[in-house]
Order: sequence, then structure tokens, then C-alpha cells
Amino acid sequence: MEEGEIAAPPIGLFYVAAYLREQGFAVDLVNAYHPEQKPEKIKEILEKSRPDLLGFSILNANRWGAVDIARTAKRHMPDVKVAVGGPGATFLWELLLDRFPEIDYAVLGEGEVSFLELARALESCENPDLSRIKGVLATTTEMYPVAQPRANKCLPVNRPVFRSSRP
Repeated sequence: MEEGEIAAPPIGLFYVAAYLREQGFAVDLVNAYHPEQKPEKIKEILEKSRPDLLGFSILNANRWGAVDIARTAKRHMPDVKVAVGGPGATFLWELLLDRFPEIDYAVLGEGEVSFLELARALESCENPDLSRIKGVLATTTEMYPVAQPRANKCLPVNRPVFRSSRP
């Protein structure tokens, strides 16, 4: 089996990038999935683009690569904000936010509108109030805010995601 037969393009991230571009945001889209991708290359890409916000589409197995890239980004650009989304982040948000300080936000469910609202909030304020953005959780408070995923066909939307305190 060839790598091209099993590698999945980050289609959700493509949708988010297209929507952000439509709304006037400058977006660089990099598919960093490659077994031989070296940290130096990632650092070079980040230094060239100097992003304010990095977004990662998390499936499952690629979460470690996303964490490694986020760690590299934070080491070289401590002020960059990191958001994860996709199916893996939707179901593993608690693990990702609790165990990886490199990750600032998790976008749950369909992410186009939620990510846009997050980008707008960050553009207007360094520490935005995320309580009005459906589907976004942050690591910046002692308590996770209530985050109701946006309605879609895959997730139950009848109960908000909430945890009373972080360990």
C-alpha cells in the first residue's frame, strides 16, 4: 500500500480556510502531514508566515504531529494562538486542552463559523470573551466555559459541554 492511498487530506481545514478567506482573512494553508517532515522545515514555514493563529485538523493518529508542531510554534513564537478542530478534537477536547499547554483552543463540531468568530475575537482583543462563541473551548480559565457545538448532523446538540474545574 502506498502512502497516497492512506493519507487523508484535511478537507475540514480546507473548508475553514476558504471561509476565512471569503471573510477577508489572510490564510496560509499547509498540509504538514509527511513522515519525513523535519522540525526545521516547520520552523522555516512559521518564520516566513508569522501567523497570529494556527489551526490544526485533528483526526486521531495525527494529533501527535499537531502537538509537536504547536510546541515548535510556541517555542519560537510564544504569542501565537493554537486552535485544534476536526473529529479528534471534537471528541478528545478535554485530553488535548488538559495535557498539552501548547493548545489554546478547541473548536467542536462544524468549525467554519466557530473558527471565524474565534479569529475575529482574537483580532479585536488579546483575551476575548468566548462565552458567546458556540463550539469553542479555551484553556485560559479555571473553568471551561459552556460550549454548545453548532448544530450539525453528526453531534448531539441537546447538552452543552461543561466541566466544573481543571485538574
